[in-house]
Amino acid sequence: SILKVRFTRDRRALTLSHGEAVFDVVRDTRRPFEVTAGDTLARAVGTRFAVRVLSPREVAVTVSEGTVEVVKAPRMDGPGPAAVRPAARVVAGERATTSGAVVAVATLNDSEKARLTGWAGGG
Repeated sequence: SILKVRFTRDRRALTLSHGEAVFDVVRDTRRPFEVTAGDTLARAVGTRFAVRVLSPREVAVTVSEGTVEVVKAPRMDGPGPAAVRPAARVVAGERATTSGAVVAVATLNDSEKARLTGWAGGG
């Protein structure tokens, strides 16, 4: 995985350009925790979730605890003003997959949860 970290006084921002990472976020309402992967932004205040880059325009966000807002991030390299697309709220036990402009949310069964998050616990 390739991850860049930028923490400031009012924001905790990370960029995942390749691979997968799990985040166990300490609640801090004054400093949102944001992970950008491709053209997807996952924002949490306090939760546990995984972000996986499937391709440059496809990202999966799996939530183990709490709630994560998944947003199609603005493109900064194209012409015209960048706009943030509508968000999906993803709760524990769900997975959002982004592809192009689409954010699809699915509820995971127990075996899917174990398969998608088990690697982070050594399983």
